[in-house]
Parts: sequence; C-alpha cells; structure tokens
Amino acid sequence: MKVTIYGREYRFETAFQHRDAMRQSFNRLSQLCFEGLSLERWYQNGCWTDNSVPYTLFDGEQAVSNVFAHRMDFFLNGEPKCFVQLGTVMTHPDYRKQGLLRFLMEQVLERWKDSCDGLFLYANETVLDFYPKFGFTQFPEWEAQKSIVPKEGRVQKLNLNCPSDRAILLENSQRPNPFSALALTGSNTTIQFHCDYFLSDNVYFLKDFGAVVVAEQQGDTLFCYDIFGGSGPLEEMLAILAAPRTTSLKLGFSPKDIRGFEWIPVLKGDTPFVLSRDGKEIFGGRKLRFPLLSHT
Repeated sequence: MKVTIYGREYRFETAFQHRDAMRQSFNRLSQLCFEGLSLERWYQNGCWTDNSVPYTLFDGEQAVSNVFAHRMDFFLNGEPKCFVQLGTVMTHPDYRKQGLLRFLMEQVLERWKDSCDGLFLYANETVLDFYPKFGFTQFPEWEAQKSIVPKEGRVQKLNLNCPSDRAILLENSQRPNPFSALALTGSNTTIQFHCDYFLSDNVYFLKDFGAVVVAEQQGDTLFCYDIFGGSGPLEEMLAILAAPRTTSLKLGFSPKDIRGFEWIPVLKGDTPFVLSRDGKEIFGGRKLRFPLLSHT
C-alpha cells in the first residue's frame, strides 16, 4: 500500500517475511540500526511465524522504518492472557524525524489495541518521551532473589547445533514455566531467539526433573532466565546448576511461590512501557516482570 507522509511517498508492508528481497532489505536495516543484528537465522529456523508481524515502510526497495508486533500468549496466575510486544523499533538514520514511526505506531495500535489484553515494549533513554504520546505508561518491574545452597545432581548441557539437543529445547519450550506467576505459553520463537543469539552456552536439561533450564553463573549468583516444564521444588532443581561458590539465586521471571524471596526494583536496561486495553493497571498492582526470554 502506498502512503504519503510529509509529502514523501512510501510503500507500507506487513507480513512479508517469506518474500526474500524484502526480508533481506529488512535485515540490512536491522544490521544498520542494531550493531549488525540480522533476523535471518531466526527466520531460517522457522521462528519468524505469523505471530510476529513487521509493520514496515519502504522507500522503493529499501526498508527505512519498522515496528514489530509480536502476539504472545501467557498464563497470569493460571488465567490466559494475550499481550502484544512491540520490538525492533527502528528508522534508517537518513529518514528520522520525518513522522515514519508515528505512522507505524498508529497502524499497530489500530490493529491491536482492542484485540489483546495489553501491549508492552522496552525503550531506551533516547525515546522515553515518545511512547506516552500513544497512551503508554512506564511500568516498574521487580526481580526476585533469595539465598541458595549448591548441591550435586545430573545436568546435561545442551548443544543447540546438535539436532537431538535442539529437539529437547524445542519440545520443552512449548511447556510453560510451572513456577512462574506470568508464564509464556505455546510459543518458542522468542525463546529460540535468545538461546540461539545470546544464551547458547547456558541451556541445560535436567532429566531427573523433566525440565529445560536457561541459567547463567554470575560470580556468586546463579541467574535463572527461565524454566520449561519440570516438577519438584524450585530451589532443589536450581541448586544442582549452582557452582560451589554460589550463595544467591536471581530469577528472570516472577515466581508463583514468593516465600523466602526478596523483591528488588529492576533499574538496569531499557525502560518498560505498557498500554492496557481497559486502562487499568496491567497486573493489578502486583510486583511482577515480563519473563526475560519473552523480550524481543
């Protein structure tokens, strides 16, 4: 569809990921705006599904501005919720401050505002005044932490270049985190994105618990990004991943069972913004965070 913005004509496209030339143009824009990041591997692994819709403006054959809308299903304390995360928000440097992102945001909100329980995104400090213009408000997130005592146990580190190991991740990532108050369900695309691009060395299978765990040792702290499937006490499961010197456990999700946990405001990283369908506080005032592996 052709559109005119401030007197200049563009082509507005969505859901073009299977069109090679357009996808490659999109990837060139992403590499320019995000320090070489391309989504080609994500696409080739079958993760760029119809739940991830690019809203993109092209000048001729060149992608110049984009907003991704990722439809995500969650369980919030066992109740199904649909949230849409906006991500890969970018504009070519030569096309900035020309109203392109405003146009794209308006298209996204027209499609989704009344069709989901809420929208959310993460913004860096350079654009904190942009999203409130569309009704978004800042959303404080909280990190749960507690002490932990390491113990021995059977751990299989997964090599995602090995088909059988990748199959273990794919199978288990379809299962929601049974320990999380807000658990991503029915989608492994963002999980695969993080595991393939950033956390490939931090994916483990705990056969005795029937769970895949994404976790990283950070000094004397074990940071658990997420858990897929599994049963048994959370601390017992994670204790076998902890190095001998570990004293603390931090979670990249909000635990259902909060006993013994301390809540710390998340102050590092991009600022989260939310827009709920009914205008109410999106989580009813509870101290929660969107799971880290749901971030795009």
